[in-house]
Amino acid sequence: MPGVGLICYADDTLVTAKGCNYQEASLLAAAGVEQVVTRIRRLDLRVALQKSEVICFARRSPPRGAEIIVDGVHMAVKSTLKYLGLVLDARWTFKAHFAALAPKLESTAMALGRIMPNIGGPGEGCRLLYAGVVRAKALYGCPIWADKLTFYNKGILRRSQRKVAIRIARAYRTVSCDAACVIAATPPWHLVALALGDIFWRRAEARSGGFDPPLEVVKVWKEEYRRLILQEWREELSECRFGLHTVDLIRPFLKHWVDRRWGSLSYRLVQVLSGHGCFGSYLHRIVGREATPACHHCDCLDDTVRHTVEECPAWDYFRSVLADSIDGNLSLPLIIQRMVEADNDGPWNAFKAFCEAVMSQKENAERQRENDSDAPPVRKRRPGQRRRVFARLP
Repeated sequence: MPGVGLICYADDTLVTAKGCNYQEASLLAAAGVEQVVTRIRRLDLRVALQKSEVICFARRSPPRGAEIIVDGVHMAVKSTLKYLGLVLDARWTFKAHFAALAPKLESTAMALGRIMPNIGGPGEGCRLLYAGVVRAKALYGCPIWADKLTFYNKGILRRSQRKVAIRIARAYRTVSCDAACVIAATPPWHLVALALGDIFWRRAEARSGGFDPPLEVVKVWKEEYRRLILQEWREELSECRFGLHTVDLIRPFLKHWVDRRWGSLSYRLVQVLSGHGCFGSYLHRIVGREATPACHHCDCLDDTVRHTVEECPAWDYFRSVLADSIDGNLSLPLIIQRMVEADNDGPWNAFKAFCEAVMSQKENAERQRENDSDAPPVRKRRPGQRRRVFARLP
């Protein structure tokens, strides 16, 4: 009928009705649904009208208690409607969609996180594959909602991506979202959603004009948007407030870091890259396990990542071994530059071996301090049940 539309996909049937006011639109909707139900019954099939959902898209809310009656079944007009896995709301804000999506992403990320421990577990390629599962769920239907991303919707995507990125990077759970994404080389999902949406509508526009873009053309488009994603990501990182140690190290070489063909991450390498690890400054500032940020291996009053890599005399031997593989100044930014811009994996593996040797000794020294009988309670190790009991103490 005029003013009534029908959209069918698999076993999901959507009837749309457009009117000058709510009364006209509801009458058209009831008549359109009645017509659809009648034709389906001619096929000896039945429609569960009690499971049907109704929503009104208008500037003003429908009258209180509004409903549509079809074949004696009262269908109340609700504020949301689920169609093809997307939760639509009257204002097209998709806030309800992301509210329903958040617990699903949380449970999937937690389940996959259990099989991706920091030490051991699957390799980086397998971790990226697992992360793709969560990303696929998060970005489902993104061509529809990509341009409606509010601060609230972005926050849900960032929280889920942070959990996945931390598992990919083998990082501490205190690492910020920006730092974890940079180390894991995973661009923010909201930027990826915008790019995927643009590509989808670009292909749809070309097909409506009678031209079906071949696969080679689509690949060129994807490469263009990939460069745009990296450019916008770099601009966003320039304004981030957390994880500045990591961002300042990797941001100047972000493209090389993401495009590199070698260099697997390890638990102790990521401690150095993130600044969250067995460092006096971290244990004092965030965890509260140290009374002061002083270094336990020299007289320095601030045990930071740069002090450990560049200055601490306790690691001079390992630093000399690293210098044999990496020519020039051993400042941390230059080391990162040589790691990602070299034509082989030599500098990467050399710095990774340095981090493994130094950080493992720092961890052993910390365990000895934890096992000391004279150590204060906050310094003592509390694994498993003992840690939970300690947390409940006043």
